[in-house]
Amino acid sequence: MKAAILNGKNEKIIYSHDKKGIIEILRKAFKNKQNIKIQYYSLSSDETRYRIVSIYELEEGWIIAYCHLRKEERTFVIRRILAAALLKKHYKIPRNWKPQSIVWNSH
Repeated sequence: MKAAILNGKNEKIIYSHDKKGIIEILRKAFKNKQNIKIQYYSLSSDETRYRIVSIYELEEGWIIAYCHLRKEERTFVIRRILAAALLKKHYKIPRNWKPQSIVWNSH
C-alpha cells in the first residue's frame, strides 16, 4: 500500500496497485465502512472502469458492494480489481440488507 498527499495538504489517500495491497484496502474499507475507488476490469464489456463502491460483504475471491456508478448492488471479483484507493467518506449498510448476489445465493 502507498499513501499520497493530496493538493499539497496533509490529507493522505491510501491506494494500491498490487493484489496484497488491494486486499488490505478492501479489508480496511469493509471494517471501517469506508468507500473505496476501484479500477475494475469487466469481462462482459471487456473494459476497465473506475467505480466508487461501498462494500456490504467481503468474501474470499469477491465482494458484494453498492456501486455508485450503476446505483445498485453488484458483485466484484477481487482478481479483476486492478487498483484500489481508500476514500474518507463513510457509509452504513442498510438495516435489513440481504445479499441479492447470484454468487452469494449459490452457497
